[in-house]
This record gives sequence, C-alpha cells and structure tokens, in this order.
Amino acid sequence: MKKIRLIALAVAFLVFIAGYRVLAVRESNQSKTSGAGQKIEVVVAAQDIDPYTTLTKDMIKLKKVLVDGEMKGYYRKPEEVIGKVCVSNIYREEVLTDRRLVEDKAEVLGLASRLEEGNRAVSIAVDLEQGVSNNLRVGNFVDVIFTGTLDSSVSGSEEKIPAGLTMERIMGPQNPANAQVVNDSLGNEFSVIALQNVKVAALGSSFFFDGTKSYNNKEYESVTLEVTPSQAAQIALMKSGDGKIQLVLRPQEDNGVANDPRGSVLKNYEGN
Repeated sequence: MKKIRLIALAVAFLVFIAGYRVLAVRESNQSKTSGAGQKIEVVVAAQDIDPYTTLTKDMIKLKKVLVDGEMKGYYRKPEEVIGKVCVSNIYREEVLTDRRLVEDKAEVLGLASRLEEGNRAVSIAVDLEQGVSNNLRVGNFVDVIFTGTLDSSVSGSEEKIPAGLTMERIMGPQNPANAQVVNDSLGNEFSVIALQNVKVAALGSSFFFDGTKSYNNKEYESVTLEVTPSQAAQIALMKSGDGKIQLVLRPQEDNGVANDPRGSVLKNYEGN
C-alpha cells in the first residue's frame, strides 16, 4: 500500500508540474502575441483630431506605451492608418485603434464621404415614371429633362404666343439646343435636356450599393444626384415652378453629350 501511495503521489506531482508548464507556456505565448505588460511602439495621435478627418502623416506619430490585456486593435506602423478616417473625436497622445478608424469609403461615414471634392448632393422627389420604373442604381448616370409651359401674350391682347415662336423671338431659330416644342406655331408646352451625364448618388436613403448582393431597397421615392454647385441651383429652380423633372437613364459607359437644335413633335415643314 505504501508503494501504491508513493506512486500515486509521484504521478500527481508530475501531472501538476506538466500542467504548470503548459499554462506557463500558454501565458508566455499570449504575452508575446498581445504585447500585454510590455512597452511597445504604437501609433498615437500627434494632435487633437475631429470626426470625419482623413489622417495624414503629420497627424500621427510613434510612441512607446505599456500595452495591457484591454488594449486591442492598435496599429504598429504609420502606413496602416494614413488615409483612414476618424469616426469620433481623437485626442492628442491617444493610441489609435480600429474602433475609431475606418476606410475612407466606409458606409458609416455617410454620403458626404463619397462625393467628389467640389460637388454637391441634391435630391429630387420622383414617382414611378420619373424614377425610370425603379430601374436606377447607385452609381448610374442620368440626363435631367425639364418640361414646362411658356405663357406669353401678344402685347395688348390675351392671345397666347406658342412656345416655339416665343423661343425663336427670344433666342433665335433652333434655339435653345436640346429643346422640343409641340410645333413652332402650336402649344405652349416645351421640354429641354437641362443636365447631362449626372451621377446617381443615392436612392431614397440608401447611398451604398454592393453589386455582389441583391439590392435590398429597390423601391424609392427620391433620387439624389451628385452635381456641381451651379447644377444644384438649376435643379432647385426647376423644382420651384410648375414644371416637371424627368430622369433618363444613360448607358453606363456613355459619356457623350447631346447638342441638337430645337425640334418639334409635330414638324411643320414639308415631307416630315
């Protein structure tokens, strides 16, 4: 019995030693992996940084800090953070982590981060017809057609001058370009291609489209276009009156610009 007890104690002791060594090795590996309890060089903010700021080289620096088990997602190299965008305030000397930084086109940054410098976003309310029967996608390009009426009267009378004749008197024959009238001598209605090759920035509240998955917000009641400031003012003017805006989908790779003389739906010359 004494021998059996001694053997059991010896086995238990060996098991204890083996278990202790396994735990020690595991903790050592974890320490090496995480840097916990060590001073290591990480990327920190060299200044206070506002939200939605794109990081540049002069905004960051390397600094040796004590890393504990709670610190995760930090960066070791400046090139890992340059070009990323802050999603919240970051303060001077703060360690930069992946919880505070995102890629420059990340959805969380909103539509403003996706606009080209100098451009603006303007929204147009659309029905099924104006919005090309829900066939638009973010990143498509459209032309903007404006339709309205010209209510001009002959001086001293209530006789209405047709839109075609009004345009001819004010702008000259065949002008403005890319316009249509019912007939030079009939009707007050007109249409014109007001803007061409304009990018669709958002559909409804969705500005992010991943072509690898199905579009989950197919129906939309507004279309947001990416335009220049002057184009934004033109669209605001078109929306303010009694006219109507119609969007026309373009082929994706078509960069052509139409510049046709004014025409008419009912052509008023012989043979046409």
